[in-house]
Amino acid sequence: MVEPYILKLLGGVTLVGPDGPLGGRAVQHRRLALLALLAAARGRPMSRDKLIATLWPESAADRARHSLSDALHVLRKVLGEQAIVAAGDELRLDPNILASDVAAFEAALEGGDLERAVELYGGPFLDGFFVTGALEFDDWAAAERERLARAHGGALERLAEEATARNDPRAAAGWWSRRSAQDPYDARIAVRLMETLAAAGDRAGAIQHAVTHAVLLRRELDAEPDPVVTDLARRLRQEPHAWRPPEAVSVPTRRRPALVPAAAASLLLIILSVALLSRDRQNAADEPRDPAVVAAAEREVPQASIAILPFENMSADPDNEYFADGLAEEILNALADVPGLKVAARTSSFSFKDKDVDIPTIATALGVRTVLEGSVRKSGDRVRITAQLVNAEDGLHLWSETYDRNLDDIFVVQEEIARAIVGALEVRLATGAALVERPTENQEAHEAYLRGRFLWSQRTPESFRAAAEHLERAVELDPDFALAWAGLADVYFNLPGWEKAREAAERALELDPNLGQAHIALGMHHAGKFAWAAADEEFRRGIELDPRYPRGHLEYAYFLGPQGRLDEALEHARTALELDPLSLGIGRGYAIILMYAGRYEEALAAADRVSELDPNFATNVAVYFIIYAVQGRWREATEAAVRFAELYGWNPEAMRHLMVAMERHAQDGRPVPIPTDLGEGTGGPFYQAVHLGMLGQPDSTMAILERMYEDGNPQLQRAGIEPWLAPLHDDPRFVALLDKIGLAPVESARAWMQDR
Repeated sequence: MVEPYILKLLGGVTLVGPDGPLGGRAVQHRRLALLALLAAARGRPMSRDKLIATLWPESAADRARHSLSDALHVLRKVLGEQAIVAAGDELRLDPNILASDVAAFEAALEGGDLERAVELYGGPFLDGFFVTGALEFDDWAAAERERLARAHGGALERLAEEATARNDPRAAAGWWSRRSAQDPYDARIAVRLMETLAAAGDRAGAIQHAVTHAVLLRRELDAEPDPVVTDLARRLRQEPHAWRPPEAVSVPTRRRPALVPAAAASLLLIILSVALLSRDRQNAADEPRDPAVVAAAEREVPQASIAILPFENMSADPDNEYFADGLAEEILNALADVPGLKVAARTSSFSFKDKDVDIPTIATALGVRTVLEGSVRKSGDRVRITAQLVNAEDGLHLWSETYDRNLDDIFVVQEEIARAIVGALEVRLATGAALVERPTENQEAHEAYLRGRFLWSQRTPESFRAAAEHLERAVELDPDFALAWAGLADVYFNLPGWEKAREAAERALELDPNLGQAHIALGMHHAGKFAWAAADEEFRRGIELDPRYPRGHLEYAYFLGPQGRLDEALEHARTALELDPLSLGIGRGYAIILMYAGRYEEALAAADRVSELDPNFATNVAVYFIIYAVQGRWREATEAAVRFAELYGWNPEAMRHLMVAMERHAQDGRPVPIPTDLGEGTGGPFYQAVHLGMLGQPDSTMAILERMYEDGNPQLQRAGIEPWLAPLHDDPRFVALLDKIGLAPVESARAWMQDR
């Protein structure tokens, strides 16, 4: 059976063929409008006179009929003669040749498949689409848009009420979140979302939504929120902040699951609560003001700004996903170096992979005006690449193109795509400047590099080992491949043996002294060897060369914190978060730096934002139990610790016993035994020292720390700022040990003790 063409009308207009979105004459506005009219009729015939009156109302009869015939000729040439069926003076679409999302949406509603219907609804009907000189068509489209939006909203509400009826508040909150994203100004919807969030145990989310709702009303409508919203928020604020492990999610391994549909659908509101809401935090005295997100809220979205989404793998072999991702990432990296062009960071852009989120929401979340999406079909040494640049405000294509090339031409294609984007966005380039440099002449080495980077981004112990194998293969095939050496350095830092990371970083810099990420890697190595001046120099040089590299700022923040340079650490952590707002690792890192600075409530708020994106991100859950423990909030600390153990692969019951032992020690100060059966990979000697220190066993703690010094363990650099080791700050042995590596206890780490 021949794969049908698809006409997407919900959330913009796109005509999609077997090889991706179509361009050329078929997507001229009136021709797309003609298809939209026929698709909305759902197989019912429409007269030529009706079509002419709607699309060519100002033209003379003969001229209008000729225009319709010409449009039909062009469309049939592209779609096939039988795509538009004529019966006398009437026309209709053959859904077996040209299907539409509108017809599928309405069929799902009529069949009672509400979840399928809301999945198909990609956004407002013909969003941003109009036909010049055809007011009748625009009026028809506006009426259809309103009708379909009402149907979508009704389906979401019915799904939410059904979830409430079966006592599933978490699912109900997801559906109400999607409904609220559709109509964020409606007080009734805001209240229902807040109620279901609270019922699901997320009071903080309910309060956040109230503030977001108020900010939107004031900013967009210059109106105050309905008292029913503010009254509910006030009642919820009377409850104490308490994190709850997600009860309905069971994750047996450390591999992070995809974002659940409810979270994906409400992503716009999450971002608004990260950015817009914080600007008005002075009106919510019980919530800490966050300078990082305040800065993001106050920054205008540049006209020349873009997010590069991961390209869809259209190849017969699903294993070619690495190639599609790698191609998009290399275009992103090329554009990131263009002065005057804002490019969303890779981690944030790629967080939308396989998510049903529309272009306007993605653009709002990432603070850009345009989005590049595309597809890749790879077969042997041939590749077909389709790319399209979409204006997020109106959904129109600013540029689209399809390339059929040999793999040897892949860098030429990247250059052509990058230049087309720069031209479409009217960004000025230096004369003769190349956007894409050929990093290697060896195509096999390049593919090994792409596989390695793809695996590295998955960030599991297994993927790190596999990534190292592919990157080692890349430099074996081309010993002068600087980017592959820099990638190896990044991978080696996540595997035993930091010396190999240093060697890889130094080799990368021999080949290309201007690789910012290699300087960052070398800075990490020097810091691990307690060579503070050399580390600082490398971090600064890396950031100077690549100021928009989020990980560089975060790693520098991790370095600065133990030095006691907390203001600088917070500045760089904020910069990393602003550059890559949807990165789980950077969001968690920002929470850790806030924790190091003793700003515990702000750290909890930062961890909350990460949990909104992925409640099962284990190392973020660890932030909760560390802070709750140092605050003496043992019930919450134990819940978070057990959840962390479940996600991370430790023994949850042993973790519970550990937290109980810590609570007993905190109450009476007596040493208590430490559980020894937490499980595999329980953090190594540093965390053993942390646990012993918190349990009032300074001699055993110091023995481990001294052994770490003898072994040159890089984690020792965190000893002076680790809150759980604060009880040792007055121990002369601890002070002397830190002095040996050129550090001193950081005061903020012990601030909590003064209140205990």
